[in-house]
Amino acid sequence: MVFSDVIPRLELRSFRNYCRAEFTLAPGLNLLTGANGTGKTNVLEAIYYLAVLRSFRTRQIRDLVAWGAESFQIKADVRRPDFSAATLRLAAGFGREREISLNSAPVGKGSEFIHQFLCTAFIPEDIELARGPSAERRRFLDILSSQLDGAYLHDLHQFAQALKSRNAMLRQPQRFGRRETGVFETILVRHGAAVMMRRRRTIRILRQRVLEDAPAFHGEMPPRLELAYDPGVVKAVRPGEEEEEQTLAARYETALMESLEANRARDEQERLTTWGPQRDDLALFISGKPLAAFGSEGQCRTFALLLRLSSARLLLEAAAGRRGVVLLIDDVLGELDAARRAAFWRLLPRQAQLFFACTAPPAEIPADLAVTIHPVSP
Repeated sequence: MVFSDVIPRLELRSFRNYCRAEFTLAPGLNLLTGANGTGKTNVLEAIYYLAVLRSFRTRQIRDLVAWGAESFQIKADVRRPDFSAATLRLAAGFGREREISLNSAPVGKGSEFIHQFLCTAFIPEDIELARGPSAERRRFLDILSSQLDGAYLHDLHQFAQALKSRNAMLRQPQRFGRRETGVFETILVRHGAAVMMRRRRTIRILRQRVLEDAPAFHGEMPPRLELAYDPGVVKAVRPGEEEEEQTLAARYETALMESLEANRARDEQERLTTWGPQRDDLALFISGKPLAAFGSEGQCRTFALLLRLSSARLLLEAAAGRRGVVLLIDDVLGELDAARRAAFWRLLPRQAQLFFACTAPPAEIPADLAVTIHPVSP
C-alpha cells in the first residue's frame, strides 16, 4: 500500500483555542484523540482552511482568531505524492486582512494558493446536504467542481461579479437602464453557462460513484438513489447524455438569456436577478421521491456520507499522483449502525492521508490502515 504523506508538519498560532501548537503528522490514518472541547475539530478546520481558504464551520474569518488575539496563522509543509517536487511551505493568516504565501513568497490571489492539495471534510453538518437549503448543495458542488477542474473558479468568479454588478444596477434604476445592465448580462450569460456545464459534469460522474458505493451501505437491495442537475433557469435545459458540449453550452447560454428576458420586469421590480445559476440545485431522490421530504434521518445521513465518500474517490482520480489528497473526518459515525460503520472504513480511500477526530480509537479500524495517534489537549 502506497500512502500519500501529504502534510508531515502543521503549525498553529492564535488559531481558535490554540495559542501555539505544532503537529508532526504521518501517512495513513492520523487519530486526533482527546476529550470533547480540547480542539480536535479545530485542527481539522486549520488543515481545511489551508486547502480551500475557507472554514467548514463559519463564514466569518474573524471567528478563527483565538480569544484575545489580533490575528492567526497556519503553516504546513506539503509533499507531492510522487516526490517529484520539493516540499511546499504553505502559510495563511488573517489580521487586518488575509495574508497567504507559498514558500515564503506572498500570493495575491486566492485562486493561485488553493488546491495545493485536495481535501474534503466529513462533518456532522453534512446532513444539510440531504435536507438543507439548495445553497448548501451549491457550495458542495462549487468546491468539488473547482477541485476537479482548475478553470471552474475563473468562470464562477466572473459570473458572481457580473451578477453582483447587475443586481447593484437594478437597485439604482434612476442611474442605470437596460443598456448598462446588458453589458454585464453578456458576461453573466457566457460564464454562467460555463458554470452550469461544469456542475452538470460533476453531478454526472458523482452520480455514478454514489450508485457504485451505495450497496456497501445498504446491502444487496438498497433503496433506489438518484442524483440530478436542477438548473436554476426558467426554461429548464434537459440535454441528452451524449449531446456535444459545444452544442450544450450554446443551449445553456440561450436558456440563460431567455431567462433574463422573461424575468426582466420582475427583476426590475424586485431589484434582484431572480433566476440563474445562483439558484441551481443538486436534486436528491430516494425510491423516486425527494430525499429531504421522504427520507428518514438515517437515510439522509447515509446519503450525505455517500456524497462525501464518492467525492473523495473522484478527488483521488483528479489528483492522478500529482497532488496529495487529505480526508478530514469529524464525528460522523456515531449515528450509524455497526454494519455501516464497517462499510465506511472499507470504502475510505487508502491512498489519501486521513485525519479522524475522536474521543477514543474506534474499534472498527481495519488492520490494513497504518494508524498514528495524536493526543490533543487545549
